[in-house]
Amino acid sequence: MSSYTKFMTVAAILAIVLVSATAMAPSGDADVEITSDARVVSGFDNMTAGTISVSYTNTGSDPVTVEFYATYTSGGDRLAEGTISIPAGETVEGTLTFLINSAGAHYITVFASATNPDGSEALFPHGDRTSLLVDVGSSAWSQWTTYLAIVVVVLLIVIGVWLRMRNAPKVEADTTFTEMEEKKSMYRPEVPAQTKTTDKQKYVSKRKKG
Repeated sequence: MSSYTKFMTVAAILAIVLVSATAMAPSGDADVEITSDARVVSGFDNMTAGTISVSYTNTGSDPVTVEFYATYTSGGDRLAEGTISIPAGETVEGTLTFLINSAGAHYITVFASATNPDGSEALFPHGDRTSLLVDVGSSAWSQWTTYLAIVVVVLLIVIGVWLRMRNAPKVEADTTFTEMEEKKSMYRPEVPAQTKTTDKQKYVSKRKKG
């Protein structure tokens, strides 16, 4: 094989490699920026889910699809995930709602990836993640004292109803109203009859002497 033939063969191989590498690399049709750090939208407690949000801006000329998810910064399973579409040159806010069932401060990180219309990966020139501190409150319903107070109130109501029923007069089922009145009259003390007396007053009329 001549030197020229070898040169052409090597050149052809290099051209194929370069074309393949270009096809496999991200097209870079769109870049995505995290334009606002993750923030809490609605509060968390250990029995109620809260919501966080992150804003993403598409700085490219083509629309992109952004997939994002939240995890504990220390690692673990995904707490929530979402997908948003961002037109070229626009900013869209993505929200995630999830439950953290232990009270206290928790560090959360939101990761993201973006895809161009042709399926290639869009770039995050300044990072694809943002973190925040979520302060999780303690719900009143998670405290044992709440349930104890409810039990005490119920017991007081039951005791009050029982005492009222116990002190209520017993009425026989077959007793009529007339019989009840007769029984009541048996226990009433007799009132002695009052005698009316009329005092006669004598009036003496005197004639006035003229």
